[in-house]
Amino acid sequence: MEIVRRKRYSSGQYKCHEKPYIKLELPRGQIVVFKSAMDLMGYKHNEAVMFGFNRKDKRGFIFKEEPQPDSYYLRDNKRGYSRFTSKDLMLYMIDVFEISSDEKTVFFELEKTPNEKGAYTFRYNKDGI
Repeated sequence: MEIVRRKRYSSGQYKCHEKPYIKLELPRGQIVVFKSAMDLMGYKHNEAVMFGFNRKDKRGFIFKEEPQPDSYYLRDNKRGYSRFTSKDLMLYMIDVFEISSDEKTVFFELEKTPNEKGAYTFRYNKDGI
């Protein structure tokens, strides 16, 4: 006799509070910047951020910018993290990081220190959390 139990996928829910991660939810295109990542970068809610990418090295950059009409804003959330939705940014991330179409949730881990221009580098964490 084989017994099958329900699987709980709650490990990612708690580990995001320990390490600085950015999450991409597919196919909605929702980007979540967790509190640990915001604390590391020193960013606050309602600040404008911009993303840059290096296709060759498969890495991304997030940095603060002066608010523009087309800026991404870290919106306040009662749970402490910030999120926004952008299908264009999602499609670009899928292309740069070569994310599989089977993925539902993808995590990017931030490096602990900014580069010389003040941008924080993030990389696709294929192993999950």
